[in-house]
Amino acid sequence: MIRWKSVKNSLLFGGICLCLLLLNKSLIEEYEEKDSHQFKSENLKTIANDDLPVLQSACDPAIVDELERLRKSNKKARCIANNGKEMACMRDEHEFYFPFSFIKKQYDVSGRLSKDGSRFELFTSYSRIRVPEGESYDPTGPFGHFATRANVYTVGPHPVLLSNPDCPVWTPALQQNDGEIVLKGLESAEWKGSAGFDESSERIFYHDEEKGDVVNITASGDLRNAGCYVFLDPTPRLHVVSFDWLPIENASFTILVKVIESDLLVLLNYVTQHDPRCVWND
Repeated sequence: MIRWKSVKNSLLFGGICLCLLLLNKSLIEEYEEKDSHQFKSENLKTIANDDLPVLQSACDPAIVDELERLRKSNKKARCIANNGKEMACMRDEHEFYFPFSFIKKQYDVSGRLSKDGSRFELFTSYSRIRVPEGESYDPTGPFGHFATRANVYTVGPHPVLLSNPDCPVWTPALQQNDGEIVLKGLESAEWKGSAGFDESSERIFYHDEEKGDVVNITASGDLRNAGCYVFLDPTPRLHVVSFDWLPIENASFTILVKVIESDLLVLLNYVTQHDPRCVWND
């Protein structure tokens, strides 16, 4: 009897201790939760005092719109340039960002990170581009693509013809009629044969009812690298070169232009092949 009472008292004492431990744990968790809420509340008050926006609810339409914008932005995209090899790009809504390695190779640019690494600096090898005056200038129009202009033509087995308009023309519409432009060009230009030309080469000036004034330069069939030089009047700032060319098989021709001010030589090599780039740098 005495032993049972001792065991009963021990169980009662153990139960009381367990209840006290559970109560203590509950009180500690409640205290820590209140302390955490108080800390967050103080931080939000500090932010509000600093005039910073406080996001009150995750259901706020402004928050939803911002999350949607972030979700759509900075996505990877597949890009192709000039029908070339596919590459990985970055997309930000309507903007696409190409790899700098592609831009450097395609457009002859260079770049580097700033000393602190916070920004990227890009450099080009060209001076500032000045767009010609006039609202009707189109860089993809007849002038920019050296399209056929009905002012000078040639005939013969090896036709090479250059003309010098005496007025700067940025639009397809000529300011003077074809005959006047060609005539002025011929008067202000000095024609010379290439190293392969001899005194027997023919230089004929005549007038065609449809084509206007024409210069025909003809050489023998065995002549290689036939060509001509024309020194344009330096007064006009812009010149248009127009001619008809009848290639034999896979023939090509090259136009050499020298900028007198900078002594820069530019070679434009025209080949008979289809390429969507139209003009490219080798």
